[in-house]
Amino acid sequence: MIMKKIGIITLSDNNNIGNRLQNYATTYIFKKMGYKPYTIWIYNTFNAQNIKQYIKYLRKKIKDIFIKRRRKIKSFNKYLNIYSQKIIKNNDIYKIYDDFDCLVVGSDQVWNYKLMNNYNIFLLKDYTKEKISISASFGEIMVPDYYKKELYNSLSKFKAISVREEEGKKLINSIKKDLDVTILVDPTMALTKEEWDKVSEKPKILKSKKYILTYFLGNLTELQTNEINNYAKENDCEIVDLMNKNSKYYNISPSEFIYLEKNAYLIFTDSFHSCVFAILYNTPFIVYYRNQKNVNMNSRIDTLLQKFNLKKNVYTGEINRDKLILYKEEVKKKITEEREKLYNFLKKSL
Repeated sequence: MIMKKIGIITLSDNNNIGNRLQNYATTYIFKKMGYKPYTIWIYNTFNAQNIKQYIKYLRKKIKDIFIKRRRKIKSFNKYLNIYSQKIIKNNDIYKIYDDFDCLVVGSDQVWNYKLMNNYNIFLLKDYTKEKISISASFGEIMVPDYYKKELYNSLSKFKAISVREEEGKKLINSIKKDLDVTILVDPTMALTKEEWDKVSEKPKILKSKKYILTYFLGNLTELQTNEINNYAKENDCEIVDLMNKNSKYYNISPSEFIYLEKNAYLIFTDSFHSCVFAILYNTPFIVYYRNQKNVNMNSRIDTLLQKFNLKKNVYTGEINRDKLILYKEEVKKKITEEREKLYNFLKKSL
């Protein structure tokens, strides 16, 4: 029997740990199911409509290319099958269509219109073979009308659609009511703790046995920062700060991130994937909602916490670790159910 060759269309980002972890998880899932998955590397391409975003992207890329963190994150790609032909220009996507039996878009914010310079690529607009989405995310609740039109024309041709958030399902069904949309967990949750342990690695710079992990993509208030620092002192914990460029832990790899999530005394975060790994490893964590001007980025975390009955882990102005201990058996049972749901969706879809 010839194995079906699957192309994975996702955000290609060597600056984002969560992005690399979900890409690895998606690859692992399809390998486990007996398929041949390849990640199709897509470079951001010039689009006159997004010129400001493109200039900002170029500046960041030039700045980051010399940073050790980028190299450490990129090193995780050794676990992936990267398709040899890179998508650089808009029309390049068509050249690879005959090489695959099926294209899968996801997970991550693949349908966030602000991150996309070409809708055709991430909506697989002109691909006529099997195409599905796996835990795709819009990132934002509100999308402009012109993008809704693109969604209407493209998603109706998908063989199967799954999204990561309740709001994503509502958005699609508000555009086209008869589309069957399944809500799945992020692919990172489909792997067991033991499967993640295989690619976990202890950072050589970590000497403390007891530490607090902080991973914030947004900004904290001065009061919140002081509160975390005071809590660390009171509990004799080192603070392992993953997003402070002055921190020695800023340059960690995805493998080291997994280890730090597993072994932390307590995690403070506004990151979706940080929450995911805390739940997988039964590590106490506190979620801080991320505040960004005119943007609501909390939908995916809300869906995750509601699914596992963990709304108690949202920051309310106090820090009490005892209240944050996960309901181990209840959470374990739910993870198993969601994992089976994801695999059943893919078996049925493919």
